[in-house]
Amino acid sequence: MGQPVPIPEPSGSLAGRTPFRDRLTVPVLAFGGILMAVMQTVVVPLLPSLPRLTHSSAGAVSWMVTATLLSGAVLTPCSAGPATCTASGAC
Repeated sequence: MGQPVPIPEPSGSLAGRTPFRDRLTVPVLAFGGILMAVMQTVVVPLLPSLPRLTHSSAGAVSWMVTATLLSGAVLTPCSAGPATCTASGAC
């Protein structure tokens, strides 16, 4: 194996500064994740009323809520993939 190649330090007026867009990436993604979690759990207080509102049985409503929460749990990380791909500029 050869010697590691040293990487020169950046110079100029932008040295050591992070672009505004890069600094906002993590807070925006964190806010989106929290918002998705809140939107998925907001239906839980409605559980006692859902059978009456949907004219179905309690068992059917519980399966409906389970399917909704499960699909949200699966699709949330999947929706982060295209966002990561777009933010990095390369896929």
